[in-house]
Order: sequence, then structure tokens, then C-alpha cells
Amino acid sequence: MQKNRLLLFLVMLIFLALFNNIGLASYTIDIGNSGRDIIGGAATLVLEPDRDEYKAGDVVELKIKTFGNFEFKEWRGDLSGSENPRKISIDGDVEVGAIVELASVREIEQEMVLVEAGEKAGITIEEDYMISNLEVTQAEFEDLMGFNPATWRNLEQSLDSFSDSNRPVETVSWYDALKYANRLSEAEGLEKYYNLDLIEKNYAGNIIKAEVSENEAANGYRLPTLEEHIYASAGGILGEATLYPGSSQANEVAWYMLNVGDQDNDRTMPVGQFKPNELGLYDMAGNVYNWTNTDDYSRRFARGGSYMVFIDFIEVDNPGMSRRKFRARPYIGFRLVKNAD
Repeated sequence: MQKNRLLLFLVMLIFLALFNNIGLASYTIDIGNSGRDIIGGAATLVLEPDRDEYKAGDVVELKIKTFGNFEFKEWRGDLSGSENPRKISIDGDVEVGAIVELASVREIEQEMVLVEAGEKAGITIEEDYMISNLEVTQAEFEDLMGFNPATWRNLEQSLDSFSDSNRPVETVSWYDALKYANRLSEAEGLEKYYNLDLIEKNYAGNIIKAEVSENEAANGYRLPTLEEHIYASAGGILGEATLYPGSSQANEVAWYMLNVGDQDNDRTMPVGQFKPNELGLYDMAGNVYNWTNTDDYSRRFARGGSYMVFIDFIEVDNPGMSRRKFRARPYIGFRLVKNAD
């Protein structure tokens, strides 16, 4: 009898130990390797209740909140279906993914925005200037120059359904950007900012070398300096202290490596689909790097990051990179500025 009681007591101790371990077990809800604010596109995951850890049996509501002109399509990871929001009962660690896509391409008109002189992001700008709210698109470049050099075109037949016309032009050299700026100035009756002399071209007719001088008093279009681009990216005197142009959430403002697709489908996306910064400027980070007027010996700086970079390359204080003036790359485009009237 005493032996049976001892055996029963041991069984009860084991049961209590198991029960306590179960009660103490905690589980997490994770967004793969990307972090809570990156889910396949411009969205964030909202949890109710929002905790670092959950117990078995806890009921949690998961909701995908989209940014800009995006819509939720379906759950991925350990979840499936398209119910949003949805509730789950926790019985282990949960990995959540989601497909979020552009609902449609938002048409935004290209216009010049006034940037007032001041100090921001460690940069002092002495004079007001105007900057384009959008990167130059493939349609704009082709209409003015008569051809489209972009690598990322004819994509509506393959990768996605959006027209190429609203994607930024890329695969343009620094010289190509200058020629576009001059031609646009002429088309609008403005004085050209650049003079290109002693031009040398390759077998394809592309400029590989030229002597460039600037008419700083001209009212025509030009490229921004590196300082002007950073200053405008930070929102000028209207800017808040955010990590990215206009937001501390990268997916609210930029196309970059983690939200344009997988490594086989990286490409440019239509301009102006995210929220603008405080000045009303779109895509000041991501999509394509922007050529600048600032030299780095025989090279020129391009900044802002692109669809193919990691998140730290699209931060406001990232100075960008320099490239040879005659090089045309599928991740470099441009936007224009001009002196304020």
C-alpha cells in the first residue's frame, strides 16, 4: 500500500511539472526574417493584443495595414486565405507572411516644388531652388529625346501589369541627363544651364567624354547638387527628424530590395506610389538612384538608393555613390532642379 502511494505521489509530481512547463511555455509571432514592418510590399502587421510573447491558448487578432495605394491579397507563411483581419489561437510559434500589391497606378503630375533655403540634416542651403516632385519617367524621356534607353521596359507582359510609361527612366549616363535638361529648357523657352563642347562618342553614338561648363545664372533645368538632394530628401526646413525621406518606416516611402519582389524579379516600379515627404517629393529614396551635379574627381555622385539596395542605403543621411559620367546603369535615373525665380 505504501509503495502504491509513493508511486501515485511520483506520478502527480511528474504531472504537475509537465502542467507547469506547459503553462510557462511562450511563443512568438514573427514576420520571417524581415521584421514586423516589412511584409512583401508596403504594409505593416498589427497585433491585438500586441506582445513579445504569447501563451498557449491565447487568441490574437492579426491585421495587415497597407500604406499608400496598396491592397492586401493573401496570407503566407503558417497562414493562408485572404481574411483580414483574422483571429488565431496560439499553439506554437507562428511565422506570418503576406502578399501586398499595388491596387492600381496612381497618376501624379510632374511639377516643380519650391525648396526654401535653410539648414537641415547637417547641410546649409544659401538660396532657394525648385526641384521636381517625381523622377523623370520613361514616357517623359522618350517624348523629349525620341528614344527610351530603359532596361526595365516591356514588363507588363512579364513581371507585372503596370505600364512602363510611369516607371523612372534609367540606364542613362550623366551626360544623357544633361542633354535632357538642356533640351527641356529649350522646349520651355528657358536658357540652357549646360554647355557641352569637345564631345567624344563611342560606336553607338553615346557620349564618353565632353568638356562641360555651367551657366549658373541660367533659368533652365539642371541636376541637383549632392547637398541639394540630401536637403530636399530631408524635407528642407519643413522636414521632421525621420530615418527615411518623410517617414521612419521605409515601406511608406521607398521601393528597395525587400519590397519590389524576390532576387529574380527586382525591377523599377511606377513613380509616385508611396507617400511624399514634407515637401511633396516622391521617391526621394529607392526605385532608382538620382544623378547629381556634384563631382568626385572624374566621377559624379548619385544618391537615394534603388530597387536593388538594402535598407540602410535609402536613409536620409546616406551620401550615395559615385559613378563614371559615361556609365549608364539600370539602377540610376535622375530628377531635375532649377534656380528659383
